[in-house]
Amino acid sequence: YYPAALAEHYDIVYLDQRGIGLSGPIQCVDAAATYYASTSRPQVPAQRDAVASDARTFVTDCPREAGLAETDLPLYATTQAVEDLEAVRAHLGQDKVFLYGESYGTQFVQQYAAAHPDRVAALFVDGPVDLTTGSIPYYVEAARSAEDTLVATLEACTADEACAADVAGGDALAVYDDLRQRATAAPIAFDFPTATGTTEPRELTIADPENAAFGYIHSPADRTTLQRQFSVIARQGAV
Repeated sequence: YYPAALAEHYDIVYLDQRGIGLSGPIQCVDAAATYYASTSRPQVPAQRDAVASDARTFVTDCPREAGLAETDLPLYATTQAVEDLEAVRAHLGQDKVFLYGESYGTQFVQQYAAAHPDRVAALFVDGPVDLTTGSIPYYVEAARSAEDTLVATLEACTADEACAADVAGGDALAVYDDLRQRATAAPIAFDFPTATGTTEPRELTIADPENAAFGYIHSPADRTTLQRQFSVIARQGAV
């Protein structure tokens, strides 16, 4: 992930924040699966109450499934994690550290730098979160950015001769819109291939392409995978 030469000059230290990895992982797989499977859409006025209800249910069910008291949730805030990092720095005996943060990590390292400016040798922020933006404007901007990125990804395929040739009809964005409209109208039945070589019947809802699209727009490799999957859908004429 990093140039090999970097390790010739620096020790690279990774931190599992509390609640992640080896630092007491908090997981709520069932609650998350239920939440992300919801077909309620906030852009549909009549469904907004259901969207809010789904969110409240997740916030209640996730800590319960993870065995975490709701009163303990503040202990997993970024401000707490910042002090954990400061404890790690002191443990390593380093007077100052070089910090690299990506996405949410940019928020984390910015808050560490604000709390302990004398302990930072340099700060690297990759895809920075603007900490002066309020939560509602932030998520509005994030949603617009995600849609813009998805559209640009699919239009880039259409504009590329080789990629467009792999898409039935040659219009990758049209393929996505068609799938979205069909999945919104009614669940789409399909045979899901299992690890044992068999298939089992499943249904695809609007939640599936939307979750997949949002999850696969954050890196060039993932966006390539997303383009390929929609190409397969277009060629098959169905899921």
